Amino acid sequence: MSITRRALMVAGGVAGGGLMLGVTTMGAWIAAYDRRSEQREALAIRGAKLVAQWILINAEGHVTILSPHVEMGQGSQTGILQIVLDELSADPARTAIEMAPSTSGFTVGDMMAGFLMGEAAMDGFSRRLVDQTFGRLVSVGNMQFTGGSTAVRFTGWRGMRRAAACAREMLVEAAATELGVEKSTLTTENGAVMHAESGRVLDFGALAAAAAALPMPTDPTYKPRDQWKYIGTRHPRVDIPEKVFATAEYGIDVRIDGMRYAAVAAPSLAEGTITGIDNRAEVEAMPGVEAIYNLGDMVAVVADKPWRAEKAVRAVQQVCTPPLGGPLDSEALLQMREDLVLGGELARATSHGSGIVEAIESAETVVEARYTVPFLAHAPMEPMNATVWEEGGQVHVATGTQDPINTRIHVANIRGIDMEQVVVHPHTIGGAFGRRSGFTPSNFNWVTSAAKIQQQAGGAVKSIWSREAGIRMSHWRPADFAWMRATLGADGKPS
Repeated sequence: MSITRRALMVAGGVAGGGLMLGVTTMGAWIAAYDRRSEQREALAIRGAKLVAQWILINAEGHVTILSPHVEMGQGSQTGILQIVLDELSADPARTAIEMAPSTSGFTVGDMMAGFLMGEAAMDGFSRRLVDQTFGRLVSVGNMQFTGGSTAVRFTGWRGMRRAAACAREMLVEAAATELGVEKSTLTTENGAVMHAESGRVLDFGALAAAAAALPMPTDPTYKPRDQWKYIGTRHPRVDIPEKVFATAEYGIDVRIDGMRYAAVAAPSLAEGTITGIDNRAEVEAMPGVEAIYNLGDMVAVVADKPWRAEKAVRAVQQVCTPPLGGPLDSEALLQMREDLVLGGELARATSHGSGIVEAIESAETVVEARYTVPFLAHAPMEPMNATVWEEGGQVHVATGTQDPINTRIHVANIRGIDMEQVVVHPHTIGGAFGRRSGFTPSNFNWVTSAAKIQQQAGGAVKSIWSREAGIRMSHWRPADFAWMRATLGADGKPS
């Protein structure tokens, strides 16, 4: 496959810095960096050996794949598992996949590399340099994100496949040393390295420690397509059994001893600010109600049971001020867009004097269509929820999130503490469509509001948003209006 212009420019930019300082300095330092050190630091309590990044193998030969992506019904964990099973020659009965820790060592450099580089064919030092550079960049940027159809396409195919191939070669090298034979005389199958001539077999578990001590190969050899057993085949989804038997734990399932429940309501005016509550005493007297908290952009009630909290927050009479510019109205905003488009000013301003607008207006036959799209909320099946508590001097957050590390960052910012004092426990997600991610604090409002509420209420608090609250306080897909016109020639075809 030929390298694209974009890939060449990116690779040149990445490698150029190294070349300017001397490949033996900057470039070589980046290429030689072993990211396993960061991952091992986060996995210090695990008994298994991190052979290659993302891949743990214990003494019994059990393989654990640490995926930086969360499962939310898209099946990416199964796809990644299939890739590793093939490239590692792992035993499917002794291989599992789980969510990686929410730390910078498990960020998704391959996702960024995939977006910018595409499927550019690069090998050896150049490939290593590019991949390691993106790994360093996303580590600094705390990028651990699930979305954009990237988990299998980039992290799986670029990153996990390479890691599994490296691990396989390292296990073979360790076996060759142990048996005193050439690596070329060894094969791998079903979680073991075999020497056909002598009939000796070494399990991955027996080789894991020695393999983990080896440097990772710079340019591993991938298995050819005719050796694939799992990639491209129908494979049982790893997340289905626990969903069928109701053992999957979503964020909404989390229970903490002594936990109370919070319900929230959006401002009565869209994008408004809640400045007061008219009936505080009345609501506080309702059964099970502990307290009311005005967060400005929403109001919350904490109670001993979820429905009591929800009933109480619905009873709150808000004093609300409209946003700057006055109350928002969906129909009025859409009408404004329609007026701008149909008035022609936008078309003339963006046609750059090409005469297109004038040509359409003077044509004998014009075909036109108008399309209207309203504001739309994501409305995932699982309601927005987060459970927050404090333990061991740290703030713990259990939730379904597409971006665990940024969840940590935003909770730390809202609480005024260091990121290291926040522990996020990511759970299986009951749908997201992008709602449980983003780039601004408001995108994480279901978590940051829970952190604010718990800070005031103390103890453990689970915040569950009603469907109404989830829609009112979603980050909506923008409303839009499009007017499309085309002229037809005498032959009836677009001209």
